[in-house]
Amino acid sequence: MREKPVREKLIPCWIHRRSKPEEALLTSSPRWQDLRKKAIEHYHGCAFCGKKTEPLNLHHRFYFKKRAIDEYELHEVAVFCENCHNKLHKAYLNDLKRLA
Repeated sequence: MREKPVREKLIPCWIHRRSKPEEALLTSSPRWQDLRKKAIEHYHGCAFCGKKTEPLNLHHRFYFKKRAIDEYELHEVAVFCENCHNKLHKAYLNDLKRLA
């Protein structure tokens, strides 16, 4: 008998919020640091401006409800410089305000 695939609930990245201390704790894990390093090497810099120098941020394209932030694959994340990452999140918030 064939097993049913597990469907994870997607959460858009701009809805998923954590406190700064919680985020700092999660992003300091060895698994997170390894994922970040692999993503930076794979994508060769910021997806918007192409900047290759630090600080580069790992951005989740989407979140799964029951998955830890360090349990994602390379195709589920993107790399942005800090400036472009902030612009991206501001754009998400502006879109949400416009839709409300």
